[in-house]
Amino acid sequence: MKALAHRTIKRDKYILENHKVWKKQGAKFKKKRVDHGFPLQFVAAETGMAPATLKKYEEGMPVIRPKLIEKSLEHFYKYWEIRSSLKKILKKHDWD
Repeated sequence: MKALAHRTIKRDKYILENHKVWKKQGAKFKKKRVDHGFPLQFVAAETGMAPATLKKYEEGMPVIRPKLIEKSLEHFYKYWEIRSSLKKILKKHDWD
């Protein structure tokens, strides 16, 4: 019982220490999603995560494997930026 209480205290302390960083990181990706006009469900499906996980990440809540989520989102938005640029180039040259 003592070990469980110690782990809970340690976890709570970890969350308090990291919450501001997580919130800032999550807000950055939420802003990108909103700016692109993507629904949360779409981004979650495209990156292979549950919508609830993405929502928790965007809100700065603790999630399992936050670095993996961060990299998945970085790659997802990079893909959409490249795709958008290519569409503009193709449209400019009427290759659409």
